[in-house]
Amino acid sequence: MERVMSVEEKIRRATEIYERRKQGETRPIAKVKVNNKKDIKLLKKMLIQLLICTSIYLIVYTIQNNQYIFSKDFITKVNEILSYDTNFPKMYEDIKNYILTIFNKEQENTTTNQAIGGAQESTNQEQNVENTVEQENLQENKTSENETAKTQNLSRRRTKYTKCKKYNNIYKTS
Repeated sequence: MERVMSVEEKIRRATEIYERRKQGETRPIAKVKVNNKKDIKLLKKMLIQLLICTSIYLIVYTIQNNQYIFSKDFITKVNEILSYDTNFPKMYEDIKNYILTIFNKEQENTTTNQAIGGAQESTNQEQNVENTVEQENLQENKTSENETAKTQNLSRRRTKYTKCKKYNNIYKTS
């Protein structure tokens, strides 16, 4: 439309617009809001997806090409460690008992420092002795149970070890 208009019409139209603005009569102008936050959220999601995909790819790659990444000694040691049967509940109980003994020793030290008089100290010492005796009895019972479990697991380990050896021999020959 502007190209068809002559110079005089353009000047006349510009003066009309100038007069309207001078009087305060402006046409409402449509404003478009640009929301950059959505773009940043999308970018973050994309980066997270890329990181997850690359980590999965690297894991699969290392599993498939473990001969080139890890030495044979390392692989045999890992297979040997994986062949052991670990008793996680027993390990949990041992760690729990160890932490409790440390905690009891700290409480004993704080109570003896705060105690006033020999009667309170003796009762605390008696309680601590009873607690240690109970813990020792529990540990003795657990060790006897563990010994029987170890003998049972030993036969399982031997069969797993022979299976691993057979698998490694097959894998080496192919």
